[in-house]
Amino acid sequence: MDMAGVGYGAAVYAEDLDTKILEESSAKYLQQFVDNAEAGLKAQAKVRVGNPSIQIVNEAAKTEGSIILMATHGSGGLKRWVFGSVTDKTIRAAHRPVLVIPPSAD
Repeated sequence: MDMAGVGYGAAVYAEDLDTKILEESSAKYLQQFVDNAEAGLKAQAKVRVGNPSIQIVNEAAKTEGSIILMATHGSGGLKRWVFGSVTDKTIRAAHRPVLVIPPSAD
């Protein structure tokens, strides 16, 4: 099926490929933090697709005694009201500790 000169299959394939590339680059980025975790800490990073706060809470629930560590962008005001806060939603939904690191004051 063609739409506007582009094959439908090609568009779906390109979207899947783009998503896969984003997942792979995200995994590499997060792995740096796992590799630099302090000795004695058992850290792991996983890439999930979907609502961020739900994915974070669901993943943390799989491991008893886990803690969620998050960095925040520090958005406030209208931007936060319109888009919500992944950190805020995670804190409210998680049934375990959440450690939030504020943005640096550079």
